[in-house]
Amino acid sequence: MTVERYEFRLTRLEEEVRELRRNQVDTSKGVDALASHMKKHQDLLLSNHKAIADLEQVVLTVTHDLKALSVKVDQNHIAMESYIDRRMESFEASVNQRFDHVDQRFEKVESDVSELKSEVSELKSDVYELKSEVSELKSDVSELKSDMYEVKSDIAEIKSLLKEKLV
Repeated sequence: MTVERYEFRLTRLEEEVRELRRNQVDTSKGVDALASHMKKHQDLLLSNHKAIADLEQVVLTVTHDLKALSVKVDQNHIAMESYIDRRMESFEASVNQRFDHVDQRFEKVESDVSELKSEVSELKSDVYELKSEVSELKSDVSELKSDMYEVKSDIAEIKSLLKEKLV
């Protein structure tokens, strides 16, 4: 039984050796793949370092350009403020001149309105007087009408008396 056991163990050991050899081949392939991967990673790392160096150069150039642009912006800002100040002074002078003109026109209009109010007041007084006269004339016309009716009545009476005397 010991021989069988040894044979069985030997068979198992042979299987384990075959499996270990397969594993060794797989491990060797894995090591090769890992080495290839590490080489690619190293190449990418070198490429990234070059890209970073290029970006640092770009950042330096952009920083320099931004400083120059900032100086130009400051100069343009100063020039624009000066231009705006001059335009505002000119505008203020123009506005003040227009306000003076408007004030003069307003004073003239106020004077004209005052004169017109005075004339309207006089016209109202004249209208009141005319209304009073018209009222008096209406009263006189009424009296004349009344007198005329009396005269007509008297004439009719005289005609009637004359007719009687003639007949």
